[in-house]
Amino acid sequence: MDYNKKERRSGVAIFIKPLSVCRSASQIAKIFIADGEKFITGLQIAYAQDMIYALGKNTPVNLYVPKPADGVDSSAKYAHIRAEEVITTDGGNTAIDVKLAFTHSFKNNSIVALTCADFPVLSLDTFMKIREELSRNDCVIESTSTGDISIIAFNRITFTDCFEEVEWGTDKTASQVLSALKYKRVYKLRPINEIASSDDLLKLSQSRGCPMMIREYLKSWSF
Repeated sequence: MDYNKKERRSGVAIFIKPLSVCRSASQIAKIFIADGEKFITGLQIAYAQDMIYALGKNTPVNLYVPKPADGVDSSAKYAHIRAEEVITTDGGNTAIDVKLAFTHSFKNNSIVALTCADFPVLSLDTFMKIREELSRNDCVIESTSTGDISIIAFNRITFTDCFEEVEWGTDKTASQVLSALKYKRVYKLRPINEIASSDDLLKLSQSRGCPMMIREYLKSWSF
């Protein structure tokens, strides 16, 4: 890739967390008993697809997916998603996997916004806001109403490995990341409400604002 082009490029890393650190998604998965993990994975894929579509073809996106417990490479199931690359992470250590997603994405991008909510969401307007704020801040963070992190973004120069001492998928995640960044200029986006129950999914499926891909997926599971 041309060096000057790389210096100007801004990309998105969609980080699919393993179910073990998806607090809200894990609660929802229990509703489906044996099919819980299958349902959550499918919904995460639907969210990723919708996000890529919303960001547009000019926004480069990499998808990072966890290796299943059985160790089998599962990247093939994500092959239909329109991402530049689909990378399988170890899935055993979220801090290491998040750092990997950033360092890998920075190879071709000067700015990287990483989505790490249980169900990833990033609109084009929010991505443009992140790019704007990173021109005068070291980091941009969006948290959830339950204290988790939904988006964290850096530019290559100000990137800080602030992930190691973080309890991922808890109500402490956002506060611990912010504590690790206490000497950095951090811009905080407005927190988002997290989908945390079957009632939330039902309301989402009935909402006029529910994206088509997500609506169709929920309909296939009788929501």
